[in-house]
Amino acid sequence: IITVQSGNQPPNSVINTPSGNVTIPQGGSVNLTGTGTDPDNNTPLTYRWNFGNAGIADFMAQNPGAVTFNAAGTFAITFTVTDALGLSDYTPVTRIITVLSNSPVISRTNWSLRYVDSEELVGENGAAVNAFDGNTSTIWHTKYSNINPDPPPPHEIQINLGAVYDMRGFRYLPRQDGRSNGRIARYEFYVSTDGTNWDTPVVAGILANGSMEKEVLFTPTTGQFVRLKALTEVDGFPWTAVAKIIVLGNLSSGNRPPNGTIDTPSWH
Repeated sequence: IITVQSGNQPPNSVINTPSGNVTIPQGGSVNLTGTGTDPDNNTPLTYRWNFGNAGIADFMAQNPGAVTFNAAGTFAITFTVTDALGLSDYTPVTRIITVLSNSPVISRTNWSLRYVDSEELVGENGAAVNAFDGNTSTIWHTKYSNINPDPPPPHEIQINLGAVYDMRGFRYLPRQDGRSNGRIARYEFYVSTDGTNWDTPVVAGILANGSMEKEVLFTPTTGQFVRLKALTEVDGFPWTAVAKIIVLGNLSSGNRPPNGTIDTPSWH
C-alpha cells in the first residue's frame, strides 16, 4: 500500500558552518551559514538563528556570517527555517557553542595527586596523574582490567594545587581519541583548604556530551585542594575518563594561618 502525503510539509534546515559543536575563547567569533529547502517549494523561505541565553538577539538571515560571543558559557544555537505559508521545520538543527572565559589559568607546576578511587594501570596507562600532565593525548581512566564487575561510579580525583588560590571555575576535556567511553555527565566539584573537609560542592550539574572542552564557573572560593566527582557517564557505563583538568583562579592574596611545628621533643 502506498500512502500519498497531502497538505503542506515542513521545510528542512541545515547548518553548514560550523559543521559541529565548537569551543572558542570569550570574545571570539563563529561563522554561521545555513541552508533551507522546502519539499512543496513554498517560497520564499525565512530564517531565524536563536542564541539561547548568550545575550545575542535573533538573526533573521540565512547566513549571518561571523557572530561574536562576549559572554562565557555553553550555548545551544538553533537554526529554524519557515516556509511562505508560515510552517516551520519541526526539528530545527542546533550547535553547541562553548565560550571559555578569560579567567586566568592556575599553573599545574606544583600540582600533585592526593587521591583517586580507581585508575587503570594494566590495560593501558590510565593513571590519575594523566589528568593534569598537560598532555591532551593521555587520559585518566578508571579500572577495567582483571576485575568484574568494573568499579561503578561515583568516581573521583582529588588534586593538591600546591598553594592557596582564589578559584572561580574549572575546565574538563574528555578523551580526544574519538571514543566516548568515560565522558562525564553528572558531576560535582569541591574546593577544600585542607584536603579533608570538603563540605558541599561549589558547583554541580550535567556536562554537555561531546569531545569539546567544557568550562564551569562558580562563586569565587578559596582553597588548596580540588575534587572532581563523576556521578554518571554519558552512556550509562561505569567508567570515567579525563584528558585534562584545568582550574581557573589566582594565587590568594588574603591572610593565611601560620604553621606550627614542635621541634623538641622530637618523639611522641
